[in-house]
This record gives sequence, structure tokens and C-alpha cells, in this order.
Amino acid sequence: MRSSVEGHFCAGANLKERLNKTEDEIEYIVNNLRRIFNDLRHIHCPVFCLIDGPALGGGLELALNADIRIATKNSEMGLP
Repeated sequence: MRSSVEGHFCAGANLKERLNKTEDEIEYIVNNLRRIFNDLRHIHCPVFCLIDGPALGGGLELALNADIRIATKNSEMGLP
């Protein structure tokens, strides 16, 4: 996995967009992300993640569910 934009990876959720969601919509989104991350962890082949930019929040969770992470000098991993 990698971003199609050089110097970027994934900064996680758009928190401004989340302000307009109901609690039920947020719960639905979070549950789907958990399912996707769980499915990713259980794929029966190695999952590589090229991190060429910030990996924050959900982006960090995504990267952590890969088997192998390769980070460039542009990467920055952590929670906001």
C-alpha cells in the first residue's frame, strides 16, 4: 500500500467532516474501519506499506496493520 501522491501517506480521518456526522454515522464508520484493518491483518500474503509522508491517526493504524513498513525520510509516524 502507498499513496498515489508523492510525499504523502495518510493523515487519518477528516475531523471537520466528522463534525457533521451523527453518533450513529460515526459508529458505523469506525466499525467499518476496524473490520477493514482486521481483514488486512488476516490476509494470507505479506502486506507491504510504503510510508512516504505523515502516517497519523487512522493512517498510523493502517500502517501498523501491514506486515512490513518501509518509511522514507518524508515519513512521520505518530498520533496527532
